[in-house]
Amino acid sequence: MALGQGVSLGNFEGNTFIDFFLKSNGKNGGETFLGFDAAENPSGLQHILGYNFGEYVLLAFEDIINGGDKDYNDTVFVVKGVTDEPESVPEPAAVLSLLGVGAAMILRRR
Repeated sequence: MALGQGVSLGNFEGNTFIDFFLKSNGKNGGETFLGFDAAENPSGLQHILGYNFGEYVLLAFEDIINGGDKDYNDTVFVVKGVTDEPESVPEPAAVLSLLGVGAAMILRRR
């Protein structure tokens, strides 16, 4: 991809998990994949930082294993259309409680 170029990943169902990763030194035959989950990285460190800007999430990668230089500027891109908060849907118990209170008020007025 060139600077400013975009790619559509398509549409996904709600609660779909998409994992981004970086292949360290991939151009020169590197075989180490680095991602967000520190437990899955060889150095035990997090190699992706994410920042939320409204409907955008900026992802910045550190590509050097075993600590790296922690500059997180080795690969940087933005993902658009990501939401981190599900739509608010009332729970059945809350709805029933409100109906019960309303019914009690109506019966009390009679």
